[in-house]
Amino acid sequence: MPASGLGGVPDDFTVKTQSSEALTKGLYTSVAAFILANMPKLDEANMAEMNATLQRASLTMTALLAGIAAISLVVGGVGIMNIMLVAVKERTREIGVRRAVGARRRDVLAQFLVEALTLSAVGGAIGIALGFAAASR
Repeated sequence: MPASGLGGVPDDFTVKTQSSEALTKGLYTSVAAFILANMPKLDEANMAEMNATLQRASLTMTALLAGIAAISLVVGGVGIMNIMLVAVKERTREIGVRRAVGARRRDVLAQFLVEALTLSAVGGAIGIALGFAAASR
């Protein structure tokens, strides 16, 4: 017996989805009726399966982004290391003069550490700004 609609008038329509049509195509009427009677359970199973698939896809994308970020950090660290190596080699005279006037080894190391940290912070800030600019488009 069909459910009653507004005003006690029985509903005279049925809702068919593409999945129900695909499942019942070419089947005997009794088998098709059985399948259609169990469609809500099938739809629930499909939704649970889709949810699980989306969860796995989300985890995969998170892992992929984390991997890309890790590789980017390693490449950036190697770049800064090379820049600082060149800076030390080019400034050996300056280091020698500083040592000659009384600077300790620790003072020279602190100077280059501050330079490396400044370079990293400025590069990171520029990268974040470019990331936000690209994401806002």
